[in-house]
Amino acid sequence: MASKFAERLRKPVAALGFGVRSAATQLDASVPTITSGAGAPSASEPSGSLYLRTDGSTLNEVLYGTQDGAGTWNPVEIALPTGAISDTNTYYTTDTVDGAFDALALQIGGDTDATFNFTEANVLSDDDAVYAALEKLDLKMGDIASTANAEGASLVGVEDSLSLLAAANVEAALTELAKYVPIALADPGDAAAIPVTRSASVAITTGGSGETNTLAIPSFVGQVLVLSLDVDGGGDRVVTVAGAVNQTGNNTITLANAGESRTLRSAQVAGALVWRDVGGDAALSTV
Repeated sequence: MASKFAERLRKPVAALGFGVRSAATQLDASVPTITSGAGAPSASEPSGSLYLRTDGSTLNEVLYGTQDGAGTWNPVEIALPTGAISDTNTYYTTDTVDGAFDALALQIGGDTDATFNFTEANVLSDDDAVYAALEKLDLKMGDIASTANAEGASLVGVEDSLSLLAAANVEAALTELAKYVPIALADPGDAAAIPVTRSASVAITTGGSGETNTLAIPSFVGQVLVLSLDVDGGGDRVVTVAGAVNQTGNNTITLANAGESRTLRSAQVAGALVWRDVGGDAALSTV
């Protein structure tokens, strides 16, 4: 004879109450349920039921609920706070929490700048996405380390608070300063012009008599030019200067013997650049 307990277990249960079901086939379809699955819900459920979508892409596609007697499913709207924020640094163009979150999403987003090439028109700005900003900085660092034309030192600015240079970057500043430092220039040879692009020392070698050179006016104030006869090959080298090099009016320099030289320095007279003789033992004369 079965016990009263066993007999009680065999009696059907009228209702299970509120619970979680994976389908609408379990007992008592009159109470609200929580179900889950892929895609939007379609099974009829009592009002107050919830459905957890396993493949939703946004917050409003994850949770559904029934709210009327017909058991119609509706996505549960999850609204962000819309209260005002105090943006003292004016980082955002909105004063609501919801708008600030949208702005932050734009800041953090953006991953399509892998081929970005840095130009002055594409400098970093306050509304750059993080990835884009890092990409610009990374490429910029590569440009600074480069030795290619228009990169490297040409990208590094010069403050020059005393306005001593016309240059605005390191590359141009070095070029501007270098012209004041004398370098050795090769002898241009007979009947040629001696370069005046920068300060220099020109060691001349003669190969016969009657050799000549011409020398144009200086390129800038402070320029220095040293002319010397390095090798005497049997003749003189006469250099004709474009203008007098002293108060006497001498404008030719004759290098006749090895070791002779003249040193010229540029100056400004009546607003014009001229060479002025500093000294030496080569002969000076007028044409």
